Amino acid sequence: ENGIDDLLDEVFQNWPESSYHPIHNNCTTFAEKFLHQLKAPEPFPEWVHGAAAVGRSEYLRPVVDWSWEWAKWFCRDEAA
Repeated sequence: ENGIDDLLDEVFQNWPESSYHPIHNNCTTFAEKFLHQLKAPEPFPEWVHGAAAVGRSEYLRPVVDWSWEWAKWFCRDEAA
């Protein structure tokens, strides 16, 4: 149990909310890395990445990056 608590502490330090990105650093990439650190007997299923994997294409990546930056700006502006 202590090992899992230590792992959770490490994971939360390495995955701050400010590092979130809908394509490169999202809930599925978090789950995949967390499962790997837990040494799960089964590999993380690739199909779970779904739309995020599509967004990694060289043609869509700039659109996703721009949209994500705009969304963060908009949310900061609304919160102020």
